Amino acid sequence: MNKKIPIQRLILVLAPVLAVAGALALYSLLPKDDLLLLEGAVEIPSATCFAPVSGRVESVLVQAGQRVERGQVLAALDDRPVDDQAALLRQTLAIKEARLQQLKTPLELDAQQAARRAAQDNVSLWRENLAQAQAALASARQALAEQQALYDAGTISRAELRQYEQAEQAAQSQTVTPQAQLSAAQNSVDAISLPTVDELAVAAAQADVGLTRLQIEQLERGREDYLIRAAADGVVLSSSLEAGATVAAGQGVFQLSSEDRQHAVFYLPQDCLSQVAFGDELPLFLQGSQEEAARGRVTYIDLQAVYPPEDYENDSNRNQRSVKIKVELTCGGPFAIGQPLFLRLAASRG
Repeated sequence: MNKKIPIQRLILVLAPVLAVAGALALYSLLPKDDLLLLEGAVEIPSATCFAPVSGRVESVLVQAGQRVERGQVLAALDDRPVDDQAALLRQTLAIKEARLQQLKTPLELDAQQAARRAAQDNVSLWRENLAQAQAALASARQALAEQQALYDAGTISRAELRQYEQAEQAAQSQTVTPQAQLSAAQNSVDAISLPTVDELAVAAAQADVGLTRLQIEQLERGREDYLIRAAADGVVLSSSLEAGATVAAGQGVFQLSSEDRQHAVFYLPQDCLSQVAFGDELPLFLQGSQEEAARGRVTYIDLQAVYPPEDYENDSNRNQRSVKIKVELTCGGPFAIGQPLFLRLAASRG
């Protein structure tokens, strides 16, 4: 006759065994002298889109959260400065072409005088444009000085002061073209009054005409700089643009992320840096699991050692100067952003 073991006795027998097994499993996950366990988190790479030139924002074509493709137009700046410069260059070209024709076939006196009047009118036009641009610059500088005083007094924020700094920069850039074109127009007046006698003068005039045509072509190609395009495929994380705002050349205006690529960030104690090399393939684990959850390739190793941020700190790197590394996931996942992942390395301290 089989005897049944009371459930209470069975629990008393199994409890110590289970406790020991659990302790051994937990111990296997903890850092030991020959095992370095680092906790990291999943992130996604991001790319910043910059304004190619300074100017006023005419339109913003995307919103945060919208998926975009590399090269897609995200915003457009007002390109009327290109129109103005192109129109003035075409006027200059017409004068130079007339001058070239005069060198080839001398004009009558009245025709010479007409060409010179046109050139002088061009000088007057550019002188007026330069005066207006300089007045606008003076006004912008005065406004900036007033706002600087308010900022120094703590009345306005740095962001508000930055708007006036950008406006002053934009106003200053608007004086460059009138200055250059005024000089060119004055040279055109002098050129028309020069005698036209030989082939060398004709050759020089032809070269001058060709240079102005090239300037017009380059200016038209530069119209592309007034379009802000996506630097990569991804999702718009944020934008600092709104229609009517002024941006400076090189200013970061859009932040894009790529959901198709993920990497995990870890902080490795600098005295264990020899355990990792750029391009290494490393296994990654989920918390409490012995099974490999993903694999990744080391794509970034920082040159500067710092103390780990609190979210990346554990017993293996606490209070130790550590180097930030990024492991781009090559298989496994995708994971939620911020998902903890663990990296196990053979410890080699000292």
